[in-house]
Amino acid sequence: MLTNKYIRLLTLFVTLVATPVLAENKLILGSNNTQNTAVVTGRTNGNFSLSSLAIMSTIPNSKGEKKPCIGYGSPTPDQIIELKDKLPQLKLQIEAKGSDTTIVIRGPQSDDIRCEFGTSKNPNAVFEGTDWKNGRYEVWIGTIDQGKPTDYSLSVSGGISQQ
Repeated sequence: MLTNKYIRLLTLFVTLVATPVLAENKLILGSNNTQNTAVVTGRTNGNFSLSSLAIMSTIPNSKGEKKPCIGYGSPTPDQIIELKDKLPQLKLQIEAKGSDTTIVIRGPQSDDIRCEFGTSKNPNAVFEGTDWKNGRYEVWIGTIDQGKPTDYSLSVSGGISQQ
């Protein structure tokens, strides 16, 4: 006989496999997701130099550029993205008002680093890249200004096939 506890766990497992989910800052994506964009929100407010994670991207963006890792955020990742499948392309885009934003993404292997930052034309950081391996990605959201509290939304799109 299944208890309520086991029914809830089974329901949670089915939900995690079927749709993008954010649980404790963890977004889980797979190629069988029915949505091609997932959006999460958060707040960054840090004095931790994101360049201490890595000085430069080791994996280029879709334009072939390897950008420096700059800005300030939290010493711990703001978001975790778990890719259940290898995805051909993903776009991570920050939306924040009043702050130039930065993003550092550390892939399943600790030397898989992707970095991007906003520009004067678009202060919101956007990283678009290809060949995303399955596994755990740690995402730091930062700002150019040290210690500046900033609410943000992070949208992750592309490479998620529609069934």
